[in-house]
Amino acid sequence: MLVRLALLLALTLAASGCTDDGSLLFVDVRTDLVPGGEFYGVLTTLEPMGGGAPRTQMFVATQGAHFVDGVRSADFDGIAAGRYQLTVELRDARGAVVGTRSTELTLDANYAVTMVIARSCGNVVCGEGETCASGRCVDLRCTPENPEACGTAACAAPSDCPAPAAACAEASCILGECFAVEREDAMCAEGSFCQPETACVEYPAL
Repeated sequence: MLVRLALLLALTLAASGCTDDGSLLFVDVRTDLVPGGEFYGVLTTLEPMGGGAPRTQMFVATQGAHFVDGVRSADFDGIAAGRYQLTVELRDARGAVVGTRSTELTLDANYAVTMVIARSCGNVVCGEGETCASGRCVDLRCTPENPEACGTAACAAPSDCPAPAAACAEASCILGECFAVEREDAMCAEGSFCQPETACVEYPAL
């Protein structure tokens, strides 16, 4: 019994602490932009706020990936303790940014963060120390893991969100932010997806 308890304690400490070579950071992305239709890549940048070279990872977004529910898009290892700015950019086929979210993290142990990127932030420009959440500017430190920095949530239920223009789409409340997602009964043709501002459209040919 003592051996089993010691092993369990060791595993718990390993999962919650940092490795000998630094901490681990896992980045999950949730968005109502459509993978393989509106964006094709997820570029994640981790930059030390005290100076130093940024680290980047690119994740390929394919048709049918469940980004509304969340997709692990980056994982960094060997992170020294300190303050960092984390930025996630959704890129289209030409490499242009079609959605982005940033946050500030203080890391001294292994950590997992969720970056929520709503299409309603597409034309929103926020000031220094801010990021966009559900079409409004909030504190840069705002994440689902740090809700105290977010202020009042944009929604508690889908009925709190504006209805999308397209009949194939419906409002959804995800972690306090409003998404516009394809209806289960949208019936978009094979090879098409629901574009919430317009209608069912064909996936672009690459």
